[in-house]
This record gives sequence, C-alpha cells and structure tokens, in this order.
Amino acid sequence: MKILKKILTNIFVITFLSCEKPKADNYIIQDDMILEFRTFGRNENHILKLFEKGSEEFDKLKSLINNIKDFKENDYSTIYPNYVILGKDLKILIDVRKIKIEYRDYDNTIKKLSKDISSDEFLKFRFLIQSNNWITDYGNIYGSGKFKTDKYTFCGLVPHEEEYRYKVGNWKFWNIDRELIAEGEFEIDSALALGRGGCEYMVKVSKVKNGKWKFFDENEKETKGTIEQIFKIENAE
Repeated sequence: MKILKKILTNIFVITFLSCEKPKADNYIIQDDMILEFRTFGRNENHILKLFEKGSEEFDKLKSLINNIKDFKENDYSTIYPNYVILGKDLKILIDVRKIKIEYRDYDNTIKKLSKDISSDEFLKFRFLIQSNNWITDYGNIYGSGKFKTDKYTFCGLVPHEEEYRYKVGNWKFWNIDRELIAEGEFEIDSALALGRGGCEYMVKVSKVKNGKWKFFDENEKETKGTIEQIFKIENAE
C-alpha cells in the first residue's frame, strides 16, 4: 500500500511539473505599457499626454478598458474619435457612440474589437482630459515642462516686436518609443541674433548644462547625453 501511494505521489509530481504553465492574462492594457493619449482637436496642435505605468490615470484607464464586456470582433468600420490612446501594440479610439480597439494578444495575433456605448459610458472617460499634464510633440521627441515668453524688436523695413518663448525650469523628454531619455533643469543664457532684418538683437535661450541633467538608455540606466540629443532638447520649441 505504501509503495502504491508513493507511485501515485510521484506520478502527480511529474504530471504537475510537466504541465505547461498557464498563459498570462490576455488583458488589453498590460501593466508594462506606456500609453499616449490625445484628444482629436489637440492632436492637430501636437499636444498629448503620456500615461506612465503606476500613475493614477493609467490604473483608472486600465481598469475601465480591461473590464468592458461584450466586445464584437472584426469590426472594420471607421469612426471620428474624440479620444485616441496609443501603445506599442495598441490603439483605442473612443467617440460618443463607440469604442474601437486594435491590439496584439499573447499569441501574437492582431485583434480588432468594438462596442457601442451610451453617453453615460462615454462620460466615464472624461477624467482623461481633466488633468493639466499635457506635453508637446516635437516630431521625434516628447517634452514636458514650462515656457516663458519674451519679445525682441525685429528691424526689417518696418521695425516691429516679435514674441517668442523659451523653456524654463525642470523638464522631461521621451523618445518616440515613449522611453524617458532625459530630465533636468534648463539654464537661461542670452544669444546674439546676427543678420536678422538688418540689425542685431539679444534673445534668451534654454541651455543644457552639466550637473543639472540626467540621460538614460533604452534600459533606463543613466548614460551620457549625445551631442544630437542635447541639440534637439535645447532647440525643441
């Protein structure tokens, strides 16, 4: 009897160890994603938000999307979205009547889902536009921080004042893969604008100085900023 019990125990252990591990939950929004959010109007002005993992907005959005039921598959219709949410392998379009989602699941399969929603369901997403942490899309980098404005006199045929802005204080920058590449505090310097309209004038410029900035590689480890990175950060407008 003891031998039989031992044999059955061994069979159970071998079977347990040889079983394939269960696949991760196939949630639409995963914990390791960094999400880009735009309203359709602000999209034209290159204004967006990045929802970083662990943030309150990210967790609320993840809970809303991952718990929606009764999606229909393979809806190829088009909508004019009020809100657009993008991730590396994720696209979510939301208007007042419908949510459309396209994402890559754990089997590396592209899924297209849609669901009709009520006005009350649409209003649950209003928190996306209520915070004020909008950032600016510079084409190949994203930046978040504050500007100051100033004026200079442009000579030309008829002298007139031109308004411009420059970056001040603490800023963060991300690359197009939404990975943090730099953060630090700008120093303000002055530069002489030569040959502009037949006269010279001074303008304030934002400079990246050693000791006030940190740069990061694709593994989020601190590294040295490249000449190209520093130039793009200083000249982003």
